[in-house]
Amino acid sequence: MNNVTFPITELIHNEVLSLPISPVMEWNEVEMVVDVLNKYY
Repeated sequence: MNNVTFPITELIHNEVLSLPISPVMEWNEVEMVVDVLNKYY
């Protein structure tokens, strides 16, 4: 295993929230994402 670090990448990884979004998402999938977000906050 190597000991390479990527500090900027690791910082971004800890700060960015990626949401699933797609024009082909079904309505129930959209609702599921919204429900999870609402429960988090």
